[in-house]
Amino acid sequence: MGVSSTVAEINLLLDSVTHYIYIPVSQHPHAPALVADTPLYVTCEGNHVLPYKVYVVNTYTRTAVDSIDVGRYPNGIAVLKP
Repeated sequence: MGVSSTVAEINLLLDSVTHYIYIPVSQHPHAPALVADTPLYVTCEGNHVLPYKVYVVNTYTRTAVDSIDVGRYPNGIAVLKP
């Protein structure tokens, strides 16, 4: 199995990939978090070498707009609205 470095847009109502448009991030993305009216946040373990990152994805442009260095092996995220 190859190493993924993309996040696919999925339509939850149809339970399928929406447009097969992939958003490039770092290696091993998982545990995305999305709250209405906020960016998508995706944790990435990278290639198991520091820095590990959380990518901030603009869901309208479907691009990674920022990244945040985090601790080892990020494996989940929660987004709280103020």
